[in-house]
Amino acid sequence: MSPPATDPAAVAVQYPARVAKEKSDILMKLPKNVRDIAWNAQPRLRTRYRSMTAKGKKPTVIVTAIARELAGFIWAIGQKRQACDEKHSCGDQPADGSLSDCH
Repeated sequence: MSPPATDPAAVAVQYPARVAKEKSDILMKLPKNVRDIAWNAQPRLRTRYRSMTAKGKKPTVIVTAIARELAGFIWAIGQKRQACDEKHSCGDQPADGSLSDCH
């Protein structure tokens, strides 16, 4: 039995990765490198969650570990975005508000 998770990210990693129909349009507006990092994070976090659960770790320890690793993936996305912004420094944003790929 899975421990009760209180963090939404910890709840999400309990299940296989998928995209809801409502979210697919949002996902496609993101740069490919951001999508790649996010999709790499999902199976890794799920595997980590399941292995820690199987070892009988406390729910608070599991949630903290998942949150810490998720923060690392978020940091990686920010680094990619910052590198793109510094490289081009044009500051142009598409009119629809989406993030464009690094050109």
